[in-house]
Amino acid sequence: MSEIDSGTAEHQDNQGLRADCYLFLAALLNQAPPQAQLDALAQLDTDNAPQDDIAAAWCSLSSRAKQVTEASAGEEFFALFVGLGRGELVPFGSWYVTGYLQEYPLSDLRDSLNQLGLTREQGSTNTEDHIAQLLAVMATLIVNPDSYSDEQQQDFFLQHLAPWSERLFSDLISAKTADLYSAVGELGLAFITFEKQYFGMPVE
Repeated sequence: MSEIDSGTAEHQDNQGLRADCYLFLAALLNQAPPQAQLDALAQLDTDNAPQDDIAAAWCSLSSRAKQVTEASAGEEFFALFVGLGRGELVPFGSWYVTGYLQEYPLSDLRDSLNQLGLTREQGSTNTEDHIAQLLAVMATLIVNPDSYSDEQQQDFFLQHLAPWSERLFSDLISAKTADLYSAVGELGLAFITFEKQYFGMPVE
């Protein structure tokens, strides 16, 4: 394999890992994990993990997954994101940017999605500015390099995730009803920080 081929393969692998992390976080923030996913997380080999924030978050998530059940994870998800009237957290971009739901960040997002030729997932009860939907869009942009450029990834991230997602994940880490999801917050925060570095953005 030539150096060019090797570099291309490594780049593709890195893009795949980025997309997988976006999809993993999107799935956990869209609904509570089933027991099979908790079991898989609990069995992660973290002994030889590299020493960085993302690896530490994976270790924390694996450890927490060993201590919860599908039922308790479901109760935690409900308390955090659904609740009786409202959950402890409101994982929508409009809420975090303006303090209200369905404000201008949502209309701006819909304009961006139209330009990208993307629409809301059918059957979803959440508006497009829900964190899970935004993370899934980023994965879509990454796994379709023939249709979407790195610049389009960066523009979407900068406009629709960078302004507020770190605050959501920080709130998730410290949420009163969070146990498993506190570790999800750690992973999300570490990954968003990584993505800011990937796109050449300043990290606070």
